[in-house]
Amino acid sequence: MSGMPHTQPPANSDGAKGGAYWALRQVEGPTLSPAEQEEMSAWLAADPANHADMLAMRDILTDSALTAAMTRFITDDPVPAQPTRRAWMAGGIAAALSLTIGAPLLLSRQREEGATLSARLTVPPGAPRTIALADGSQVIANGRTDLLTATDTPTRQLTLTRGEAFIRVAAMAEPTPFAFDCGAARIETLAGALNLDVAEGLTEISLYEGVALVTVGDRAVRLRAGDRAGVEGNRVIGPVAFDPQAGDFRTGWLVTQGLSLSQLTERLNRTAPVPVRIADPAIGRHRVAGRFKLTEPDRLLSSLGKLHGFTVRRRDGALELVTA
Repeated sequence: MSGMPHTQPPANSDGAKGGAYWALRQVEGPTLSPAEQEEMSAWLAADPANHADMLAMRDILTDSALTAAMTRFITDDPVPAQPTRRAWMAGGIAAALSLTIGAPLLLSRQREEGATLSARLTVPPGAPRTIALADGSQVIANGRTDLLTATDTPTRQLTLTRGEAFIRVAAMAEPTPFAFDCGAARIETLAGALNLDVAEGLTEISLYEGVALVTVGDRAVRLRAGDRAGVEGNRVIGPVAFDPQAGDFRTGWLVTQGLSLSQLTERLNRTAPVPVRIADPAIGRHRVAGRFKLTEPDRLLSSLGKLHGFTVRRRDGALELVTA
């Protein structure tokens, strides 16, 4: 009607036919007609970020834990009803996500002026989560992990600010390095698999497959499969050999050639069902090395306590390390 203001349909509405719309159609149907398939293909081709949008929304729509967590935010019924995914669309997926503090994966997208479009991912304590990236790479993020990943293809970049992630880097038809930033360290590889661990005072890079270049300041170290390097401040340690078959957080193990008990505690708290805390800072300075089973923190800490003169007690819902 003449004189009436034009309003743009919200991005998560059916009318907008954006990432949420196409993701919903793929998850719930009906099957796309040839004309709709052509329309979606044109939308994907219009902007490299659209593919990542659609994948991110599809991950949200198929997350059963998130479905349950969102229920209480989009129903006023006395008895919570299971919301349909289309109801999420009407209520706004992004708005619900901002309220779902207990969800297993929180995702927000941001674009700073002149910067690459990126997605910030936060995995709270608990089981690891698997994340598919726009370039075909895969990230398995441990609990208590924060990372920022580019969603503008062909940009391949990930920043790990806290926690641990195993990344299987997809090879590209046109060789394009994938760059990882972990504090002072930058790691680059064309393809392969690596584990990145950012904890208190120490970053560890373990290469499982391929070749990688680790750069810290003006020093560069080349890693090959089976090499592990550490970074403390602006200093590179290693590389040293490790056994890729010995296990890692994905199978409930930690293999280390040297950590403080404080650093070990930080790693345990990523997945431990009961939080671990150190009552006496002196305990945290003890050094440990070996192969540790992460799924039984109470037994592990009790054994280490016999060696290092501390005991483990349960207090206020946590495992507390105190001087014996």
